[in-house]
Amino acid sequence: METVVFFLALSTLPRLSEPLVNLVAPYNPVVEILSGDFRIFSGEGVELRCTVPDHMSTWQYRWFKGSEELHYHGQIFVLWKARVDDTGKYSCQGVRDTVVGDIRTLQSVPVEIIVDGGWALTHVTPQPALVGHSLEVTCRVRGRRPLSEVILYRDGVEVMRNQGNNPKFLLSNLTIEDQGMYSCRASWDTNSQTHSVISVHIPGMVRRGSVQTASGDQCQQLTESQDEARLPTRVKTSRSCPSAAILFLKVKKGAG
Repeated sequence: METVVFFLALSTLPRLSEPLVNLVAPYNPVVEILSGDFRIFSGEGVELRCTVPDHMSTWQYRWFKGSEELHYHGQIFVLWKARVDDTGKYSCQGVRDTVVGDIRTLQSVPVEIIVDGGWALTHVTPQPALVGHSLEVTCRVRGRRPLSEVILYRDGVEVMRNQGNNPKFLLSNLTIEDQGMYSCRASWDTNSQTHSVISVHIPGMVRRGSVQTASGDQCQQLTESQDEARLPTRVKTSRSCPSAAILFLKVKKGAG
């Protein structure tokens, strides 16, 4: 009888070493870009940091590209000498080991990194922009080139042209008509020859509406709507806006 009891006790030991439960902590991690940009050339790098809004605990981290978990567990994830196939949506999750099992946070909103293998990139900020505000478009060229001319296109039609080494364009007092697919062409002269490169098209989004505080003061925020005639469905707050303010959406008359 004693032998049987001893055998049963040993058989339960592996089970006791397994996590008892998997708990989900109500934290939303945030992925931010420390260096680099959302859109980079192949061979360049970008640093991403995962932050869990809990300063009382020590967290480990899980990183994902799409639905695939990456074999990296640090807080800062680095794409070093990125390749075109590194393009994807990156997200993270916090994990903490406790006596009752692993505690996991929610998975963060993904950040899309696009690695371009071409010679020119069009960079548009902010996204989306609001009607009446400004939009900055930059034409980046791989390497250091003494640019002689840069042309900005929207939907294949020339919008602006800069002479000399000036790759930046500022579109002010935006209207809905400024929304479209943007690209750029950059040219430079070398050894009495003119070289030109053109970027792929990227979307430049312009939305109606603005956000105001309860006092009526304008607050620099981005408003996204699924349809121009509907109320905005999501508001992204910038750092310059008071987080505790009551926000109202201002739309044009006739919106349903």
